[in-house]
Amino acid sequence: MEILTEITGIPAKDPALLQCLVSVLAPCMLLQLGRRGIPGLVQAILRMPRNKVVEHLHRFAIAGLEAMGGNYRLHRPGRRKK
Repeated sequence: MEILTEITGIPAKDPALLQCLVSVLAPCMLLQLGRRGIPGLVQAILRMPRNKVVEHLHRFAIAGLEAMGGNYRLHRPGRRKK
């Protein structure tokens, strides 16, 4: 949670950070399940070069976390509106 707070600026106790955690962990968990032989699109992803998958997941996660951080700063409670 500390890493997510560092990236997003969202306090650790804010429920929005837990949503961020789920969004980052879900693709990783899906790939772990796929390693157990569950058929479907996950198998196609697992056949891709590992470094390409890791790079994509990293870029996607960071972009999402930064976007959520921006949204939080824009709409956080107590923010003065101009």
